[in-house]
Amino acid sequence: MEFLDKIGYAVCHQLPERSIFIEGKQLPVCARDTGIYIGSLISFLFILLSRKRRNAIPVRYISFTFVFFFILMGIDAFTSYLGIRITTNSIRLITGLLTGISLPFFIYPIIIDNIFESPEENHIIKTPYEIILLLLLVVSSYLLIFHFNTKLYYPIAFASVAGIGILHYLLLCTLISLFVLYANIKNTIKKSLLIFPPALILFLIEFFILTKLHNLVNK
Repeated sequence: MEFLDKIGYAVCHQLPERSIFIEGKQLPVCARDTGIYIGSLISFLFILLSRKRRNAIPVRYISFTFVFFFILMGIDAFTSYLGIRITTNSIRLITGLLTGISLPFFIYPIIIDNIFESPEENHIIKTPYEIILLLLLVVSSYLLIFHFNTKLYYPIAFASVAGIGILHYLLLCTLISLFVLYANIKNTIKKSLLIFPPALILFLIEFFILTKLHNLVNK
């Protein structure tokens, strides 16, 4: 659908050679971005289903694991851009997924901590079983997107676009929550009203500006 491509156009170069095609149709964003945004969607749903107000980033060894995933994607991107090695859409997708599942676990706790300011730390991921489950979801997503994607264009395209919305919105909420924290407001409802609605407005403005910039660059 055209609106899926328009949303992808705002945040991605959409180069065909770096994108995944399903049933002859190009996904809204490139292979690496598809991984990042679908990975972010997976983690966000994981957090919601846990139904716990967790205000601290993952325990140390899991945080280091997530940082390692960031480094892997960075190495893949920079070495290929510098011409040191040739990467593939398969590698772009898997490193994107690993990075994507990591991001919300660093962003979401900041928002929760800034809103509720609980003195007690409750790590968003604590056990190895949770990260093993996430990695199983990454492998399953990789296989579905890259190998077993027959008749799955629209579910995968919608998932990537949903991930775009979730990740960008969470980032904006995090940024605004830092300003609200320094305003020293104690009421959680007031804080929520100052964070979530303005973040939505900024989200719409952001995509308008990004689309215009993309148009200027492509002229």
